[in-house]
Amino acid sequence: MKAIQLVGRENIQIVDVDDVEPDTGEVVVAPDFVGLCGTDLHVFLGEFEDRVPYPAIMGHEVTGRIVELGGEVDGLSVGDRVVVDPVFPCGECPLCRAGRFNNCSALDVLGLDCAGALAERFVVDSANIVRLPDSVKPEHGVMAELYSVAVHSARITGIESGDVVVIIGVGRLGLSLLDVMRRSGAASIISVDILDERLAIAGKLGADRTVNASSTDAVDAVMKLTNGLGADKVIEAVGRYVELAGCRPPMGMACEMIRPGGQISAMGQAEVEVDNSSALLRPGMFV
Repeated sequence: MKAIQLVGRENIQIVDVDDVEPDTGEVVVAPDFVGLCGTDLHVFLGEFEDRVPYPAIMGHEVTGRIVELGGEVDGLSVGDRVVVDPVFPCGECPLCRAGRFNNCSALDVLGLDCAGALAERFVVDSANIVRLPDSVKPEHGVMAELYSVAVHSARITGIESGDVVVIIGVGRLGLSLLDVMRRSGAASIISVDILDERLAIAGKLGADRTVNASSTDAVDAVMKLTNGLGADKVIEAVGRYVELAGCRPPMGMACEMIRPGGQISAMGQAEVEVDNSSALLRPGMFV
């Protein structure tokens, strides 16, 4: 079968690979749409070489159709339209036993730790399959994994009626967070980024205010908008960031614009050191 394979740093080829066969309890899915996220870009650039050996088949945001079953699988049939949960917890570590599967200390991810969806067919455990309702188009369903992160973030952030919420970062994650959180009881949602084109999208999607941190002191702007109190909730959705002269790191920015007793949710993912030495951690702050 054909697959899109990463054979080296910034080197992708369409190649022939062995077809996949399901074991008992697994299903084979033929993808309809596969999304590309920031993680895929970092893998493509070679930043995950210690984890993702070449050659690799990426792709973890996917909708498709079941084309083969590994024996009898309850609730699923060949031809079903599905989305895939790309996270495979070990099921044995203390966090898994506590039901916190997303925090598994030994989890695998489709397209990173095993062959992903950028192929004619791929195999996955039936427990990671969710049937796609007929009302959802496959090109929309491919966003299910991303939006599940946004819904989870909204839940753990615990937005209350009247909250002023700041979302730092207006990439795909920041925009999905905005789309979910604008349906909450928040009184105001402020989107912060360094690119005007992204902020324009945030404005169209429902942000009450947008702040360009490359040309405006975002902390000062939030303080003015909250009469000096600070935001009730701040969500950091940047992770790996671009260093700009005069612009604080995102987490340091979050610490300075949160009110006493407010909450910061760190959703961005990156292996970077965060220098908060300039941030004022006020008494009563919950981070």
